Amino acid sequence: MSIRESLVELVLATRPIMWLYFPVNFLTGYVEGKGNFLQPEPWIQLLMLTYPFSAILMGVNSVYDYETDVRNLRKSPDSAFHGKVLHPRFHGPVLCAAWISTFAAISSSLWAPLCTRHENMVVMTLAVALSWSYSAPPRFKDWPILDSVCTGALCFFLSCAGFTFTGRSLLEEFPYYSALLGICISGVQLITCADDYEPDLAAGMKTTATVCGKMCALSIALAIHLVVCLVDQGSTICGWYALGGVFIIAFGMCQDGKRLALAYHLILIWGAFLTTVYFFPRALQLLYHFLSLLLEGEGKYGYI
Repeated sequence: MSIRESLVELVLATRPIMWLYFPVNFLTGYVEGKGNFLQPEPWIQLLMLTYPFSAILMGVNSVYDYETDVRNLRKSPDSAFHGKVLHPRFHGPVLCAAWISTFAAISSSLWAPLCTRHENMVVMTLAVALSWSYSAPPRFKDWPILDSVCTGALCFFLSCAGFTFTGRSLLEEFPYYSALLGICISGVQLITCADDYEPDLAAGMKTTATVCGKMCALSIALAIHLVVCLVDQGSTICGWYALGGVFIIAFGMCQDGKRLALAYHLILIWGAFLTTVYFFPRALQLLYHFLSLLLEGEGKYGYI
């Protein structure tokens, strides 16, 4: 295999769309902790949550999910959400990249504020450990209910990483919004299990959906989103996400789950829309700051 072919596979195995997903969890905690986006240090850890963290979770998952993936008709090189089947000859390089990424992700805690550096390293280590445990043996992905809990806890720990990077301690304050987000994501994982019901069942995997049934998994997901709605009452973006999730999951359950594939994509699009709305003003603030610096440099030195 050529170097170019290996590099392409190393990228595709991580599902590049997920490079945006994990940083969003970090940013949720960072915003909740009232962090300063103009500081350079948080961007180091944020960068580690793009390709490196995706290599750990999605890459390792592509290796150990091979028997399921070859039976999954939705797997193709053109699928942004489902990814493609990773050929066994690339399993070694992907696992190697995951181990290197593990060291890089945990080491990024060294740039966290001194007062909460140890807490940041703990939650990052827990997030990395859960990522490995989810996909590789003991493979929590193959444990009913625990597959959902593991995914929600993973997202919560990533949000806690962002929260502690602001210098605020988890021992003194609890990141309420980050916890709600983690609970919502545990429900979304159940939708994913239900969507992958047929190939997982054919491969003999014991997910919540294959053990309890597709409609049971969706019912639990619906209950989770409904509880978050009642607790939050629309006071945060998590509440609005959960509210949309209630309608989308109910839609997916129609006609005995025949609309599930569409519902799965709708809830991802709904999350992307709310994330854009939530972070857009902060992105404009950053853009304004950098443009001001450029204009200041032009006025001072006569060039940009």
